[in-house]
Amino acid sequence: MSRSRALGRWLVSLGVTAITGLVGFAGCGSTCDGIKINGECQTECKDSACAKGAKCFQNSCRLACSTTADCPSGENCHAAVTDHGTKGTFCVGEPKPQSGTTGAPCKASTDCKLEYGFRCISKACALTCDVHAQCSGVGSCTGNAKDTEGDSVHICEGDSFPHGPGQFGASCPNIAGTDGGASAGCDAENNFVCIGRGPGDVDAYCTQRYCGTDDDCPSGFFCATDRVDAPPCEDVCNLTGAKDPSCIPASDIGDGKHYACGPATLVVNTCRHREFCDTCNTDADCLGLPNQICAKDQSGEKICTVLCDPNLNSCPWGSAAVCGKWDKDRGVATCAHRFGSCHGEGKGCEPCRSETDCPGGICKQATFSGERYCVDFSTKCSCDSGTDQTCTGGGCPDSPSGEPLTCLGGTVYEKSQTFDICFGANTDPGQSASREGCWPSL
Repeated sequence: MSRSRALGRWLVSLGVTAITGLVGFAGCGSTCDGIKINGECQTECKDSACAKGAKCFQNSCRLACSTTADCPSGENCHAAVTDHGTKGTFCVGEPKPQSGTTGAPCKASTDCKLEYGFRCISKACALTCDVHAQCSGVGSCTGNAKDTEGDSVHICEGDSFPHGPGQFGASCPNIAGTDGGASAGCDAENNFVCIGRGPGDVDAYCTQRYCGTDDDCPSGFFCATDRVDAPPCEDVCNLTGAKDPSCIPASDIGDGKHYACGPATLVVNTCRHREFCDTCNTDADCLGLPNQICAKDQSGEKICTVLCDPNLNSCPWGSAAVCGKWDKDRGVATCAHRFGSCHGEGKGCEPCRSETDCPGGICKQATFSGERYCVDFSTKCSCDSGTDQTCTGGGCPDSPSGEPLTCLGGTVYEKSQTFDICFGANTDPGQSASREGCWPSL
């Protein structure tokens, strides 16, 4: 079994509207012998195919007119130059917005479809949002406004990123694994993959790979460095190559390439939702997930976090987080990491957000709590002879919380790259099953 395979097994533990009186069009093949409208291939409109006096405009037959009274309901008489160069006045379709939805006139938010998130803003219904995913197909939840009632709301705004089916923010709950893939229903042709914790994860989402910086990702996402489950096709990066359908060719690994060498596996950059502990500048940066805001932690760094009650253990990452008024400017209680910062130097059990925070190992996510912490491959340990799986301590340093780390020194790990590596601690020894992490209950 290759080293990368052994580690992998362990790590696994707007559109075209039909208008009355116009000639319709049929879609055409992938070669698109016609014309593309909003990305859809359509048969090209020909004046000879239109009714007498009508001409092609915006790839639809338009009636000639003198005034709007000459036009069908929902169309107005406009001066235009047709698709084939004829100048004149023609009936142009301007369909009225559906009652209660975007653009529909209103006096109060009750005139809008409140149940779908529409509210009355500047005398027109507009779609409001709480998270970026609610703007799927439009853009991101980055706008701010006040509705007719005076309440502050977020609204969807367009951006330059692709938000179509299978693209940024699209849901993909039926995924095959946390590493994503073409079978997950994301736009694989344009390098979109599905990110989630496993099949059935209702929060799983489509996102794009191969970013260079955070600017290559939409609001609410950042460019993270992730481990890759797939092995290289040839020996590279001190990893054994494997002839596998999913293997990564050596020509795509290295500086300026899609993939890079990591301490334990290949790594790749992916636009990910900003979650708890990820850096931010504004609240909009954190709206990839519900109820998140941007606030300072104990170190003064701005992180995505949530409001909390100091009397309750209601923070993400289980026992690794603590509630307090860290951001004096905001003056509210928020969650922060007990370490004092959301990242360290990469030592065992120090917090991390992506692989770059753990240069000598990996950034591991605890299955039970979601806590992220470093596993340092440079620190070795050993267990007594006859140990089947793990032992406590074994020469490992203590975690920052003072808990003894777990040594993967049993015979089951002997042929794995993780053999004699110091893992996280058992944060709740009283349970019948180990609760992996680095911080015990308060």
